[in-house]
Amino acid sequence: MISKFAFSLIVINFCLAIPVTAHVVIDQSTAPTGINTFISFRVIHGCDGSPTTGLKVLLPEGISYVVPQFKPGWTFDRTQMKTEEAQLEISWQGGPIPSDMYDRFEIETRFVDEPGSLLSFKVVQHCKVGEIRYVDIHEQNSLPWETPNPAPSIRLTSPK
Repeated sequence: MISKFAFSLIVINFCLAIPVTAHVVIDQSTAPTGINTFISFRVIHGCDGSPTTGLKVLLPEGISYVVPQFKPGWTFDRTQMKTEEAQLEISWQGGPIPSDMYDRFEIETRFVDEPGSLLSFKVVQHCKVGEIRYVDIHEQNSLPWETPNPAPSIRLTSPK
């Protein structure tokens, strides 16, 4: 029989490993509504050893405008959409980012949804060979590891 201490160590190690499952993340977990704020999408690695050459982000409803970060060596495109998935698609192409290195893609934006709302951003990471789609929406009552390729998300707060 396993001791309570050993079981606790197993659970702690398992929980510490969970964040590694997401490979494009938003650096912060919350953002205020109604004021300009910066959010960063961090690309942690390439696609199975292949360097990153592009990032596409679908912005959900609840955002009033977007200004992208200038990144030398990268181009930026913005496509207006009105679908159930997104109101705007933004994408960067260029690089490449070596597979064993990370980089950030930042936008300035203003959130207009109510505080407490959780906004998910579907992301597609393009690489020289292949792509990874972080488009799975984490369900409220599911466990983090039950979402295979989670879309990065951010919880809205009241402005300070």
